[in-house]
Amino acid sequence: MTDEAVGERLKAGFKRQQQMLDLREKYYQEYSKFLTQKQIKRVYELERQKKVRPVGRHQAQPRGERGRVKQSFTHHIAIPSEVKE
Repeated sequence: MTDEAVGERLKAGFKRQQQMLDLREKYYQEYSKFLTQKQIKRVYELERQKKVRPVGRHQAQPRGERGRVKQSFTHHIAIPSEVKE
């Protein structure tokens, strides 16, 4: 791989990371309206754990109420049951 190609990949990665940061800040503002700071922290911890341990084809996915797959906070403003205290 050329230096130019590596540079483009790095820049693309930086752009994705900035987009995620912007999204997290946006949802932090929304979550702050109805969650405690500890609950918000837990949401971000769960999101990080989800990224570290991706679900493979043969592993069971976490299920929410009525058997639906729980969504990431970046997709919906839905609070995982683990956050509610």
